[in-house]
Amino acid sequence: MPKTLVIAEKPSVGRDLARVLPGPFEKKSGSGERQERWLEGPDHIISWAVGHLVQLAGPDEYDDKYKKWRMADLPIVPSKFKLVVRDERSQKQMTVVKQLMKRDD
Repeated sequence: MPKTLVIAEKPSVGRDLARVLPGPFEKKSGSGERQERWLEGPDHIISWAVGHLVQLAGPDEYDDKYKKWRMADLPIVPSKFKLVVRDERSQKQMTVVKQLMKRDD
């Protein structure tokens, strides 16, 4: 039977979910890491975000001319909005979530 991936808002919510879903759950981390990144049970895999994993790209990520703000350029409305990972911590967790989404079980 395939496992269900549950992505919680934050680690504490993930641990709360593990307490009410059928277990037991084992703490897992990325290779070479000590920090837990997900919990794995017989039927569920629980992971989480760490704050906002992504944010809208800044204007200068669409065009270098927006590095300096000018009233004449406003409003800046791109034809397609880009999302970027917020920081290194978010990048690590985003990588874990993506890998979990690709699992066959």
